[in-house]
Amino acid sequence: MKVAMRKFLGIEYNTIDVNVANSKSSEHKYIQREILNVIRNNDRESYRKINNLFNDLFQFRVEADYKNIEVKIDQASKANSYSSDNFVLKG
Repeated sequence: MKVAMRKFLGIEYNTIDVNVANSKSSEHKYIQREILNVIRNNDRESYRKINNLFNDLFQFRVEADYKNIEVKIDQASKANSYSSDNFVLKG
C-alpha cells in the first residue's frame, strides 16, 4: 500500500514513515485511512464500496490468521477475488 501512496499521491516513503509514527496507528491503518480519504473526496459511492471491501478482507484475514477456523475454498476464492478484482493498481 505504500507503493500506492507513492505512485498515486506522490508521497515519499520517508514522509509516510514520519506520518505513521506521528499518527500513533499502524502503518496499514494509516495508509488505508489516507487512501480512503482521497477516494471519499472524489467519489462517495466508490468510497463506500472500497471501505466495505477493506472491512471484508480484514475480517477474512482475522479469521484465517488468528482464529482456529478452517478456511474453505469458497471463502479463499471470494477473498482472492475481492482483492484482485477490486484493488488493481492503475497508473
